[in-house]
Amino acid sequence: MTNESFTEWQERTLILRTKSINIFLSITLATIGFIISKILDKEFEFRNCCAAVFLGLGASVLLINTIALLILMLNRLKGFRITTQIAKKRSDPQCTEQIDELRKQSLAIDNKTHCIFQTSVFLFLIGEVFTVIGFGIQIWPKLVH
Repeated sequence: MTNESFTEWQERTLILRTKSINIFLSITLATIGFIISKILDKEFEFRNCCAAVFLGLGASVLLINTIALLILMLNRLKGFRITTQIAKKRSDPQCTEQIDELRKQSLAIDNKTHCIFQTSVFLFLIGEVFTVIGFGIQIWPKLVH
């Protein structure tokens, strides 16, 4: 693989991950907003304790996911800053040791970013499943009658 091809695929990966984070954050916040709007609706009444528990768990997990996504975004910004420093120092042959240290930091941040992203996807799925179950319990009696 040529260096140009690698750079192109690396750029696409960065763009795709950024879009994925934005989509997860948007859907997570939209779901939390939907739950809150339903609960604040004067006509809304929990049918039973199970629905309340599942909706509460779903909203809680999604809130934790929102925090994880924000930490992820800050972590990525830190990684971009380090990459910028590497690019600036690359032209100076006296900065070889500094560049090696920055690359180690960059690799550690990239690994942390990947771990947080995977955790975030898991939290998103769990939160959405709890929310769907909670609303399913709420509307089930209306569906069967």
